[in-house]
Amino acid sequence: MDNRETDFKSLMEKYQQELMRLQQQAVSVTPVEAPAETISDVTENTATASLQVRVTAANQAIPIANAVVTISRDDIEDGKPLHVLLTDISGLTQPVTLPATDPALTQQPEDNIPLITYDIQITAPGYFSVRNSGVPLFGGIPTVQPVAMIPLPEFEDQNLTELQFPVPRNNL
Repeated sequence: MDNRETDFKSLMEKYQQELMRLQQQAVSVTPVEAPAETISDVTENTATASLQVRVTAANQAIPIANAVVTISRDDIEDGKPLHVLLTDISGLTQPVTLPATDPALTQQPEDNIPLITYDIQITAPGYFSVRNSGVPLFGGIPTVQPVAMIPLPEFEDQNLTELQFPVPRNNL
């Protein structure tokens, strides 16, 4: 066995261990309750939206299967994941239904609309990890969040493998 095969097998073992750790963590996660002041700020919000993540590479030409997608709330400090999902062969996760901003609030001429936003972290072997933070959801509007993965260069330092993309707040 040459060094490349050994390195690849080592990376695959680490990836499988990370998948197992995330799956165990997802099983033990209970739905996170929003703090009371957040609920009152969004006027007893009951709006929900569907979120699906599409993970690709090469300018959306190559879907990435078996990428680990972790979804957590932006405004909840404990950072526990709400959902941990895997992409299918087309690079899509299963859709999940999440609390969302009431669309009626977006019709008001205010700058400080209390948006409900999420962090989405994506990892796949052989690619930089990606974190999209501040992803807003609006009630009743299904969302497909596109994520473009960038391949790791060969023999890259494995400690420097995350790219972060904060989503700027929309001026509604």
